[in-house]
Amino acid sequence: MLFGYAPGMPAPMHLNQINYNHLLYFWVVARTGSVTRASQELRVAQPTVSTQLRLLEESLGVQLFDRSTRGMTLTESGQLVFRHADEMFRLGNDLVRALSMGDNQRASPLHIGTADAVPKIIVRSTLMPVIEKELASSVICREWRVDQLINELEMHRLDLVICDAGISPLIRRQTMTYELGTSGITICAGKGQAAKLKKGFPKSLDGAAWVAPTENTALREKVEAWMSANNIKPRITAEAEDRSLAHHFGQIGLGFVCVASITEDEVCRQFELERVGVMKGVNETYFAVAVERGYQHPAVTHICNQAKLRMADE
Repeated sequence: MLFGYAPGMPAPMHLNQINYNHLLYFWVVARTGSVTRASQELRVAQPTVSTQLRLLEESLGVQLFDRSTRGMTLTESGQLVFRHADEMFRLGNDLVRALSMGDNQRASPLHIGTADAVPKIIVRSTLMPVIEKELASSVICREWRVDQLINELEMHRLDLVICDAGISPLIRRQTMTYELGTSGITICAGKGQAAKLKKGFPKSLDGAAWVAPTENTALREKVEAWMSANNIKPRITAEAEDRSLAHHFGQIGLGFVCVASITEDEVCRQFELERVGVMKGVNETYFAVAVERGYQHPAVTHICNQAKLRMADE
């Protein structure tokens, strides 16, 4: 008998029996959750994606997805294949990145994703040491929703994500989260509204016009918990995920806004706002999120190492 194989056992699969193009299509479908989204990302017709999946299942001899009216979910075999495919394509991207550095290890562009809710001063203070040390040839910043940014990070289209919520590795495999800093929250408003709200703060916020963070932000949950504890129910006139847009709304008198205390002076000066009061006990924390990979951009390594040192000192 050959090692690991006896008559009657299924014939062992050889590498040339795996079509890696089929595997790529499967990986994208599994990651995006649907044939429709996968076809959009791959820029091919939906029937093409479906055909590739069927051929892969036939070649592997297993069912990879449970299909229902609710969508597609990975079978146990599909989860196993996805883990291996995910590792394969991650290593492939790492190889390309490592080779692109060249023999002299030249600095390459640093691709950063930032959540709209993160104050720009946090992004600036995080990136300045990288720029000063010339660890990147350039810095390319993109703003988006956190879930989309993490998807881009896992696809290796981003090197690092800066956000206002930690990402659990139990939810996102291979993620590494580092704390960048913490700030209190200050209530600010346009001059007319601020003068009224300062009297009797924080009870004065009850019924007052409020430009609120959107519900998908970590800050919204914390602020609403504080308001509930203080029996405060403001009147939401607008919601904004982007901090700058919220500040603009506050400037034109649409309502009071929540400002990270570390940016208070700068925000009040730029948008002609005034401080109303501090939300005692409310803090928000900012994080850098990276993923494990064979080659890590030196700027990411520096940022994460600095964050580790700060956390160790606390």
